[in-house]
Amino acid sequence: MLIASLLGCSTLSEKQCKTAKWGELGERDAYDGYPRERLYDHQKACSEYSVAPQAAAYNEGWEKGVRLYCTPQRGFDVGKSGGSYRRICPPELEAAFQRGFETGQGLYRESKHSDQLRRDIQAYEDKLKLSKRCRRARETAQENSRSGRRGARGAAANASLAG
Repeated sequence: MLIASLLGCSTLSEKQCKTAKWGELGERDAYDGYPRERLYDHQKACSEYSVAPQAAAYNEGWEKGVRLYCTPQRGFDVGKSGGSYRRICPPELEAAFQRGFETGQGLYRESKHSDQLRRDIQAYEDKLKLSKRCRRARETAQENSRSGRRGARGAAANASLAG
């Protein structure tokens, strides 16, 4: 959100501000891992259009959404996708979410490491293919050079015999 603010981006367009279902928006924001304070970003965006958010509905939705977000499975999904955790879970749900998140994060790191190893292997294989092509070209050139010398010696010998 900070990046969006720095770039001059709003969290909501005029149409979104005017048609928002604030409870659903709060639920979606929480499910996406945003803190409750995101409402202030929406408030700022909508003030440009003279629209005031319905804070009570937003907060009620956010409470529902945070309970859907703060599960071990959602933590795993967020971690596995490389997402970050903004510490929004209530204390009674935090530990379970955190366990899932750390497991998913470990898988994400291993996946990135595995991807890097694949790229490294591919780079080495490409170098090896190039090296083999160079060696074959060098051997072919050497063979052609030897054949050329033999051919030149044979032609010189034939010329001296004829003469």
